[in-house]
Amino acid sequence: MTNLYTKKDGLASFSVAVVAYLVLQVLLGGLLLGMQPNSLGYNLVYALLPASIFLIAFGYAKIAKKNFVCATTANVNPKLAHVLWGCLATFGLIHLMLPINELFLDMFENMGLTRPSTEIDLNPVALVIVTVILAPIGEEFLFRGTIGRGLVNDKPILGIVLCGALFALFHLNPAQTLHQFVLGSVLMLLAYRSGSVWTSVIAHAFNNFVVVFFTFVYDPTEFYTNNWVLVGVVGGVIFVGAVVGYLLTTKCHAVKQDIDEKPTSTTWSMFIVAVAMCALLWMMSLFAE
Repeated sequence: MTNLYTKKDGLASFSVAVVAYLVLQVLLGGLLLGMQPNSLGYNLVYALLPASIFLIAFGYAKIAKKNFVCATTANVNPKLAHVLWGCLATFGLIHLMLPINELFLDMFENMGLTRPSTEIDLNPVALVIVTVILAPIGEEFLFRGTIGRGLVNDKPILGIVLCGALFALFHLNPAQTLHQFVLGSVLMLLAYRSGSVWTSVIAHAFNNFVVVFFTFVYDPTEFYTNNWVLVGVVGGVIFVGAVVGYLLTTKCHAVKQDIDEKPTSTTWSMFIVAVAMCALLWMMSLFAE
């Protein structure tokens, strides 16, 4: 078994993830339809969705005959400075994207489309378990540890941006697309430079925790609505300052794979089909009632 993923793995694992996750969404979605919202069974089935993302990453490692722990850099401890800068960056990003995302959603509404929503029908405890624990672990091991790890090995900057784009597209929710693109890119930057997927797991969990906190503990909607320009500017300063500070004050611990395995035509074809499927479903969600 080789230790790290290559570009071929990055493209192939995204294709596998899209097909597997869509099948699971249909199966688990069918189970949810017959359950009472917020019942124990409903919450357990809902939790299987983010948990399944981790299993997809693990399954791909077996298919590709990789050492899962080493290939995803799960064997590397996160560096404190990288984690702290990452958490600060995500905090700033949340505030920067609030007014920008609202303008983005207003655009859809002005076009006569239904305003996309990010609401999840779960009670607070279940929401914390799903969004702050299960989702960050599953999504980071798949997108930063598997897909992104393969993409950044060839051209790091391009791989970081592409990982962010695929992360946003995979969620199929226009209400989150802009934020998830930037967030996904930042998380890949953290995982790449720190050399550990755990860095992005922690930053991702912190990002989701802040959102849950603002939803159930302290709702700043009125203040943000009345001061959206100030919120966006301050958030932007914090975000840009955190990213610049991170790049200037931390050491890059990235490790490159020695084997340069080029994607085959079949790999590229599967990847293009997977991206097209996600793009089509993303557009269809705009017209959903």
